Amino acid sequence: MKNIWKNALLVISLIGLMVSVSSCGGNDDPDPAPTSTTYTSASITYPEGETAPSVTITMVLHSDKVTLSGIGETTLMPALTDGDHTYETFNSLWTEGSVSSSTSAATITLIKTDDTSSARPKGTERNYTYVFNKQ
Repeated sequence: MKNIWKNALLVISLIGLMVSVSSCGGNDDPDPAPTSTTYTSASITYPEGETAPSVTITMVLHSDKVTLSGIGETTLMPALTDGDHTYETFNSLWTEGSVSSSTSAATITLIKTDDTSSARPKGTERNYTYVFNKQ
């Protein structure tokens, strides 16, 4: 009878040791998602009669901001600048299309429609189109 209690105690001790060892190692959380996604401009199209700038814009989507680079001193429509922008500010520049930290599309198309000129007849809006490809 003494042997049975020894064996039972040994089995319980081994089970406790296995539970303790398995809970000590590693992290059970799933791998985190990438912290940023990079896009590069594939094309910039301006309305007929206007010359689109010859720049390659890199757009990096972070969890909390959009970072643009490659613009330099180039004047763009809408007024894009190098640096960090909040998603709200960046998306407010575009009439069509938007981005967010969860954007994962292979291609993003952003369009700015300029319809502010009172001299232009209605229906002659000017579209500035930016197409970005995922890297």
